[in-house]
Amino acid sequence: MNWLQEGDPAQLQARLSALLRYVQAGKCANAVTHDVNNYLGAILAYEELIGRDPGLNDESRRMLGEIGRAVHGCTTLVETMTTIARPKSKGVVLCDLGSLAKRILDVCMYDLKVARIKSDFRVDEGIASIPGDEGALGRGLLYLFTNAIERLEDESVKEVKIRVLGHPEGVTITVRNSGGPIPASDRDEIFDPGYTTKNEGHLGFGLSEARRIAVQHKGELSYDPDRGFVLDLPRDNDLEI
Repeated sequence: MNWLQEGDPAQLQARLSALLRYVQAGKCANAVTHDVNNYLGAILAYEELIGRDPGLNDESRRMLGEIGRAVHGCTTLVETMTTIARPKSKGVVLCDLGSLAKRILDVCMYDLKVARIKSDFRVDEGIASIPGDEGALGRGLLYLFTNAIERLEDESVKEVKIRVLGHPEGVTITVRNSGGPIPASDRDEIFDPGYTTKNEGHLGFGLSEARRIAVQHKGELSYDPDRGFVLDLPRDNDLEI
């Protein structure tokens, strides 16, 4: 169903209300990032000061180490969310897609745990970095991962498989879930803006935006019943760093 083409005013209002909530949530996330980083910095500072105490036993030092690692993990998540939510691009940089995909998956980890979805993430070694807009590529991956997660809502077997594959021409990322192939009747429309088979809380822009980002990077996003969603990004894309 493409709600942009529907004539039901109530349906349109519900979708636009959901869009407004997403926009407001994004603005709030950007607004609190600075304060969150300050709080995390304070925790790290106190952790370092306490660690200088020569009277600490081994167990206390172990727990301090866990605190430090947890704070660094939170910092990475905040930085990743800021990168993908940033309204203006930082420009073209060399992107490590294996690392970026892992960071985006970490952002999705809460949703995976709540939905009891198993994630199977594998990345080839020695994948070449490619020129790209890291924020845009991160958003594209987030849309693909979120789509895979949401499709498992009513499934009994829940697993998302992500592969980051290197080859001479560039990098291929596949995203597949255990929900079975998308019906053939829907495959011609899944990349259309506004098309969704989900409820009013879903806007149907994720996959179309992910494909736009792929094309922006001279790549391609397609669907294969056997491999899932396939994102192909070339190494030589003429984007200048």
